[in-house]
Amino acid sequence: MENTPDPAVREMLGHMEKMGCETCFDRFDKQKPHCNFGMAGVCCRNCNIGPCRITKKSPRGVCGADADLIVARNLLRWVAAGVAAHGARGREIMLALRAAGAGVLDMPISGVEKLKKQPLSWESPQKEGLSTDWQW
Repeated sequence: MENTPDPAVREMLGHMEKMGCETCFDRFDKQKPHCNFGMAGVCCRNCNIGPCRITKKSPRGVCGADADLIVARNLLRWVAAGVAAHGARGREIMLALRAAGAGVLDMPISGVEKLKKQPLSWESPQKEGLSTDWQW
């Protein structure tokens, strides 16, 4: 906790500790010792032949990937997974709003006036003088 530069975060972590609430930092610390390959990002588990661990003695994985490629590939997989999760959530919200607007879903849209005003605050067809009769 003393390594946290933000005083508000330190205060919150202290408060959570007093309450007995476990944080992600607590769980991370309980998993020690951590694998140095995983911490450095040079552990590849993308195929069933691995995991490959990159060292000076073994600078490439079975597939020929070096440390830079493995790190980049892992990062891109994590980003893609996150984007997919958020995209699916956005799609579900859009479908729910469409169904509620069509009267198919028995769920009222709260804040209708705020919703109607929202397109005026960013670039939108309404602002550009185009039709706002959107078809889903």
